[in-house]
Amino acid sequence: MSLFGKQDEHSPSPMTGESAYGITDLIRLLKTVPITEQDSQLVVQVIKMTLESAGVKSSLVIDDALAQEKGIRDAMDMLETQLVVLGKEIDARRDQIAQLEVALRETIGARNLLAGAEMPPDALSEIDPDEDRLVEPTLPPPLPPPHRKAASGRPLERAQD
Repeated sequence: MSLFGKQDEHSPSPMTGESAYGITDLIRLLKTVPITEQDSQLVVQVIKMTLESAGVKSSLVIDDALAQEKGIRDAMDMLETQLVVLGKEIDARRDQIAQLEVALRETIGARNLLAGAEMPPDALSEIDPDEDRLVEPTLPPPLPPPHRKAASGRPLERAQD
């Protein structure tokens, strides 16, 4: 095996313990050979005979393929399991967010109610329940000047303009 887990040409096969031609090598070869439906059987027979003439037993390549298939299936199963676990974690986080949103709405509502109790009744309409804050109330129109009373208790006459 090479440094990165790829089989070297002269490295021993995990299956045979000798220098071996594996399924990865066969896949690489098959990618370079143009195969059509009409000649696929012939091409495969030529490849098989060529490999066997070079001392490569097709049964060992098939065993290597079966081992690689098992490894691939195991890796896929592991990833599927991880996806299920991650999906459950995502659902749990979404539930937490939903609970926090409820708590936030309750907090805002309680705060707005309390703030509204401190405001004049006409300013309560200024509270926006969808906002997280009170809307700044506008000032009410100015009141007319107070009527002054004379010492006798009667209203003072206003000066005519």
